[in-house]
Amino acid sequence: GALTMKTKTGLKGKVFVLAGIIIISFLFSMLFIAFKIQEITFKEKKIALQNLVETVFSTLEYYDEAVKKGELTVDEAQKKALQIIKNARFANKDYFWVNDMFPKMIMHPDKSELEGTDLSSYKDARGQLFFIEMVKVCRDQGEGFVTYWWLRPGSETALKKISYVKLFKPWDW
Repeated sequence: GALTMKTKTGLKGKVFVLAGIIIISFLFSMLFIAFKIQEITFKEKKIALQNLVETVFSTLEYYDEAVKKGELTVDEAQKKALQIIKNARFANKDYFWVNDMFPKMIMHPDKSELEGTDLSSYKDARGQLFFIEMVKVCRDQGEGFVTYWWLRPGSETALKKISYVKLFKPWDW
């Protein structure tokens, strides 16, 4: 009887070990799938962000064309373009802003106190000179993504942000 008992206990132990391996394998598979879904979602968000910036960029091109045709002065065209961009929102809370290559803030819809401000020493929540990085991306590549940590108005927690920046050469924006 003792031999049979050990075999049954050994078999039970093997079943539990096998079940544990299956469960752990399943959990790792689910974790891998979750990371892949997150990666795909992040890539889709980046594409959407780039497309949104392209739309705003076309507004700048439209008003620059009006200047070239003599329909507006540069100052008038810039004011009209900035008004459109200032009111543009996406995903209910996200926005567009304009800075020049100095970098100086030209327009920020949520922090108008920054307008006209030298941004060259402006740091994110982790100490990165992210406006300098944006200018560098525009200068070196013409456009691209910049990641930084931003404090939302009324919040004390920094959120990881990704922005797509693109240089509009005619106005150095």
